[in-house]
Amino acid sequence: MKTMKIGLILGLVLLIGLIVLLVFGAEGIAVVLLLCAIFLKFTVVDEGTAKPIMRMGGFKKCVMSWSGYEIDSKGDVVESKGLTSFISKYFKIFGGLRFVGIRFIDNVYKYTFRWRDLHIDEEGKDKIVSHKKENMSYILVKEATYCLKELVNVETKPDERIPVNAFFLVTMKVVNPFKTLFRAPPNWCEKLTARLFARLKVWIGTREFDDLISAKSAPEEIWEDLHGDPLIVMFKKEWGVEIVKNGIDLRNVEMGKKYQDALAKQKQMELEAEGDAEETVGMIVRSMAIVQGRTKEEIQREIKKDPKLVREYLDKSTNFALRKMAIKAGLYREVRVGDAEIGSSGSPIGSPSSGNSYLAQMEKMIIRIITATQGATGKPKEKPEKEEKKGEKKKRSEMSDREKIDAALGRE
Repeated sequence: MKTMKIGLILGLVLLIGLIVLLVFGAEGIAVVLLLCAIFLKFTVVDEGTAKPIMRMGGFKKCVMSWSGYEIDSKGDVVESKGLTSFISKYFKIFGGLRFVGIRFIDNVYKYTFRWRDLHIDEEGKDKIVSHKKENMSYILVKEATYCLKELVNVETKPDERIPVNAFFLVTMKVVNPFKTLFRAPPNWCEKLTARLFARLKVWIGTREFDDLISAKSAPEEIWEDLHGDPLIVMFKKEWGVEIVKNGIDLRNVEMGKKYQDALAKQKQMELEAEGDAEETVGMIVRSMAIVQGRTKEEIQREIKKDPKLVREYLDKSTNFALRKMAIKAGLYREVRVGDAEIGSSGSPIGSPSSGNSYLAQMEKMIIRIITATQGATGKPKEKPEKEEKKGEKKKRSEMSDREKIDAALGRE
């Protein structure tokens, strides 16, 4: 309808100009053009944008330049239909030139606009950039993507409670420029993203970490949860801003730094414990083989035959590994009652409660082997002040495994 009105006005102006030309000649045309330049005001509107026109401080109208679309009587941006669509498509004589009104009375509205968007730096990493533009005289009516402030250390679902860092992109468009500029709060984009920021923070608290990883590549999952949310509906109905379908995109999500450090430390401890356990288990089997004069394979086959023996073997191995870790950390201390050493069960090693099998009898010897090589405080033993006389004992590198065990036990 507005396009038709503009066409009629331009046709009327041409008709008046033709009459003036016929009556007053070229001089008359010059006078008319001069008067138009003095009293009439025009503006150029870029494609996909609109400009609000004010008359003496009050809203008058909104002019838009977007092929295939127009602003209806309610102020909504809608698709052009019928004759209006035909005129706007094929008769673009003046391009984005739009009539504002009478000079000194009608003016284009200007405002300050702040927003965030996403840039990719030279290293290919995402970077959130904030912008501020003063005296902005237009508003985008086509789709545009904005970046929300980064969410930091937001916990996931209560039964999981993993702190995550995340940031979202939101794609939206203005569907009613009047509501967006004069009904929504000032700095409408900043206020909208702040409200959406708070809503998404709550949404993260209802999801597990794996769900967030899945939603990162599937924005439709987020849209399924939020498209009917009262806040999203309010944006369109009251503020004139519509979030497009599947327009909320989880750009990045990762565990908080403290949580990542804790996981890395836990993984390192697990790997160290696994290595110590394997070393200790091998030491047990080798020691048993040496003491009994058998091979490691024979000892392993015997253990596998008896489930109780397997359980006891694993318990002892774990206990030895834990003691070794304590020795490395300098936290190991021996507690003795008389001449008996207190074992992990709290009973003296060699007592009837803990000595019913040959594995229990090995515990004291294995502990001594470990402490003999590293010391009870976790520090290597100091070298003796005086060197041993040649010929009195074999060099340690030349000892057999059994001789090493005997030496660790104080045997000759």
